[in-house]
Amino acid sequence: MLYPKIRRNDAIYRMESRKNKGVCEMKNYDNDGCIRLIEAIIKQAVLDYGRAMKAHRRNPQDHIAAKTVRDCESFFLEDVDNYVLGESVAGPAALKSVKKQVYEKYSVCSAN
Repeated sequence: MLYPKIRRNDAIYRMESRKNKGVCEMKNYDNDGCIRLIEAIIKQAVLDYGRAMKAHRRNPQDHIAAKTVRDCESFFLEDVDNYVLGESVAGPAALKSVKKQVYEKYSVCSAN
């Protein structure tokens, strides 16, 4: 698995609390669809990170790949908690886990 598993009850609680705060204006929404969207966002960030690392390794002068790597690392260090519910996962441990997965799939960055 390339991304953290979202617990359904945690996602429902998070969406309900946002709805009560006026953040979520949708009245009829599909909880399972929201969970799939969250999982897809995280999975896409992992894929983007792996592809950018591979492109940057091939061509260190590729500024777009370098920016994508920085953006993805920032996402896993700081922003992933907005998507993963129930416990805090952002930080060096999350980035280390992603780097390990990317190394296994693309063989491009150290697994440290």
